[in-house]
Amino acid sequence: MSGDIDPRSCFCACLTFIQTHPNVHLNIVGDSSLWDAFDTSPYPHLSFVESFDVVNTHDSLRDVMRNKNASSMYKAIAMLANQDAHACVSAGNTAALLAIGSRLLNKVAHVTRPAIARAMPTKGGSYVMLDLGATVDCSPEQLLEFALMGAAIAQAQGAQNNLRQASQPPKVALLSNGHEPEKGNKTLRAAQALLARHDGIEYAGFIEGDALFDTTVDVVVCDGLVGNVALKVSEGAARFVAQSMHDHSQSTVLNRFKTWCAGSMFKQWQATCNPDTYNGAVFAGFDAVLVKSHGSATQTGFLHALEFAYQQAEQQAPQKLAQSLSQFHSSFHSSSYFSQH
Repeated sequence: MSGDIDPRSCFCACLTFIQTHPNVHLNIVGDSSLWDAFDTSPYPHLSFVESFDVVNTHDSLRDVMRNKNASSMYKAIAMLANQDAHACVSAGNTAALLAIGSRLLNKVAHVTRPAIARAMPTKGGSYVMLDLGATVDCSPEQLLEFALMGAAIAQAQGAQNNLRQASQPPKVALLSNGHEPEKGNKTLRAAQALLARHDGIEYAGFIEGDALFDTTVDVVVCDGLVGNVALKVSEGAARFVAQSMHDHSQSTVLNRFKTWCAGSMFKQWQATCNPDTYNGAVFAGFDAVLVKSHGSATQTGFLHALEFAYQQAEQQAPQKLAQSLSQFHSSFHSSSYFSQH
């Protein structure tokens, strides 16, 4: 209900999803009158949970937590907390999602602050990047915690770059303004010292923004401000390049002919670089699957967020994260940070 686009677009994505996943029961939380024009009789595994209140992008967290208990977002996360659902997807206010999730959901052991995480594509495979927007101001200790969560995700869910051996410790880097050890701010340099002291991960040092799509690391760590900016800049650049190539391909008869000749290759490139293909990021650290979709996601993008949530639930990702994180934690028990928390 609270994305940047018409909720009907999300609803159409839901219909497409339920057609290809007949084993899933999908609960749509919101104002059902918006979908009166759609015939839902062919979809017996589709249910509506009525909610007329909405968490808007401009709502303060105080107002959300005090007055939005009947909102679609709150009801959806409550269903997840009550185990009436295995996963929850929302395109709504990120801060509200985190706040409501923190109130209603439990965190897995050894997590003090959930982080938004997702797999990012590279030439050789993928890596886990976090935080992508949950916490804009992070302490060095929180960055260490994010690094361990990312390493646990990479290990538990097989997101390690396929250029590396699975038996190796996850390779973790900190996103900074240079690769030299003296670069970055005080927080990054302090986090670097913490990461370098732990042998359960392989600390790879600082990584710059221009290496994010050509790297062999398994995890890239940053605070939520930097991560969100990096994510949206990369998505904006991808859309700009794709649109520029499309405009150029249609600019003349000769270019249209060339595009037709290379049609399958051009379509494959567009699909690979389309940010909608990678829509959906999980709030890592909760004991249930809570997925954030872009507020501006298209129907295709929201469908991918649903697919991602389904995969996370099917793979029991929170449980695997807890198991892997416990193993990492046991090997780091001598750390001054973990001995104090």
